[in-house]
Amino acid sequence: AWLSMLPFIRNMALRLLLLIPISFLLLRIFLVWQKRKEILFAREQYKWLLDHLLSRLSSGASLENALTTAPDSLASLVGSQTLLARELKQIRSRIAAGHRLNDILRQLGSILPCPEARIFFPSLAILRDCGGQITLFIRQQQRQLIDSLNTAKDVESENAQRRTEAAVLCLMPFI
Repeated sequence: AWLSMLPFIRNMALRLLLLIPISFLLLRIFLVWQKRKEILFAREQYKWLLDHLLSRLSSGASLENALTTAPDSLASLVGSQTLLARELKQIRSRIAAGHRLNDILRQLGSILPCPEARIFFPSLAILRDCGGQITLFIRQQQRQLIDSLNTAKDVESENAQRRTEAAVLCLMPFI
């Protein structure tokens, strides 16, 4: 409402005074939108990483081998300058240098901006220590992530439809 009445205010000082909170509000909305977009992209990248790990582990490769081949496999999907690509390249060099994989997995979980990855990678390290079924765990995590992403997309499309309907109703003349 403030934004629509700004052109009708004749006093320039009052107009600027009202413009300041509006600017902060718009900036906050933009930053929240940008953060959500970054998290959604990180979740998509995480899904692609899970796809790669699952396919490599299902074919009989070790977890170390799957993580070592991940940068080359995901380069076309993720890009070479993203955080995930850089971290996977560092993981490759750390594995080649002989670092412990469990420490590498825990660190990867803390670096990635995806909330699911913060839980998954330390759990994967624990599961690896205990000798659990890593492939089954990754498959369940992948299904859960896909369901979560699909639900988020459905909610976003419903919200977009409702916003469009609200805009059309606001623009309709009163009868």
